[in-house]
Amino acid sequence: MENGKMLAQPPASLPKGNQGQTLQKQMSAAGGGNKCFANSCYTFSESGKTWAENQNSCKGEGGDLVSMETEAEWQFVNSEIQKITLPGGVNEWHIGLKKQGDWQWVSGSPLSIDKWQMYQPSEDGNAVVMSKDYPPGTQGLFNDLPGVIPRPFICEIPKGGAAAQPGAQQPPKPPAPPGSTAVPTPAQPGAGGTQDMTGFEKDCLESHNEYRAKHGNPPLKWSAELAADAKIWADQLAIKNTMEHDMQSIESKGVGENLAYFMPGDPSQMPTQCQGPKTPTCVQCREMVADWYAEESNFDYNTGETKGGVILHFTQVVWKDTTELGMATATSANKWFTVARYKPRGNMGFPEDYKTNVPRPQ
Repeated sequence: MENGKMLAQPPASLPKGNQGQTLQKQMSAAGGGNKCFANSCYTFSESGKTWAENQNSCKGEGGDLVSMETEAEWQFVNSEIQKITLPGGVNEWHIGLKKQGDWQWVSGSPLSIDKWQMYQPSEDGNAVVMSKDYPPGTQGLFNDLPGVIPRPFICEIPKGGAAAQPGAQQPPKPPAPPGSTAVPTPAQPGAGGTQDMTGFEKDCLESHNEYRAKHGNPPLKWSAELAADAKIWADQLAIKNTMEHDMQSIESKGVGENLAYFMPGDPSQMPTQCQGPKTPTCVQCREMVADWYAEESNFDYNTGETKGGVILHFTQVVWKDTTELGMATATSANKWFTVARYKPRGNMGFPEDYKTNVPRPQ
């Protein structure tokens, strides 16, 4: 079974990051500064918000997110980020490359330099970050991510344009929830259900809560509203017969999303939802959830990061601060699509946030 790419979204209780305080407080508008190249000058933020919010911040400075249209410009920007180490260890920045049919710079120029990380773009997002040193041994390569993931950012400002204002104070990061040495009560499978749920929906909720219980995290509650939204999108995927994230709804409603699809050996024998025990002609919801949870082997509990490989489906399934779940499915002529919606959204923040929300199995 093939997984979709999970949207990394911050739960409401976690800090989402502040607009970037520039490392170089003052840019040279006359062209003499060491952060200028050709006809542009550049600012490199320490923190940021979503791709769209970061773009607005750059526009407020009289520029836009950086568009690296030549090899020489990329080399210049790369040489600058190699001098920077950001707090929290997230050494990657939003840049002005976005998927608009094809990958295109915000300047309107098409992408003409090949600087993708290995196995990228992976089609798991519509915006791009530039990494300082990832994969290890490489520098300045690109990775596509959902634009709603907060990241620092790089602005490109025309010479003679507005410069970044010096002395801007970054608001303090909200304090983390008070710690506790008490072991959470394991979630009870089946908790959080409602009387009008189908057998398939109950299996979705119970399987999530079984895995969450393994990590000592509280059970999810079923949300009919999330399930209805998931059904609308699943139907759209079936009509399009392709798997992609519902970016508009996710950004506007603040939900996380897991996707999956599979193709039966004989499309004319499309299985149904199991409303009870597993049979050869039906699919249990826990089969998709187990597929997502299988990424647990890629997660490093010591660092809160990946060991190598996908982890975001797994981490969203067990994310402690997520409280609600809704799921739905739909079928096309040859594919079965599954959509899961989560609220508050998980899978966001720095490694410490992952360590807090994805504790070791007990």
